Amino acid sequence: MLSCIDGKVTYRYQDSKTKRYQTKTVPGADFLWLVLQHVLPKGFRRARNF
Repeated sequence: MLSCIDGKVTYRYQDSKTKRYQTKTVPGADFLWLVLQHVLPKGFRRARNF
């Protein structure tokens, strides 16, 4: 996360297609939703296959 001003969050990410870093600005609620999609509910375990 680069900045949070007036309820808008600016963050940097790596584009999977071009492998280049991009910046994106979204409303705070949208950013929170993007982050919380990666949090598992209580009692769940993460299983990774290699």
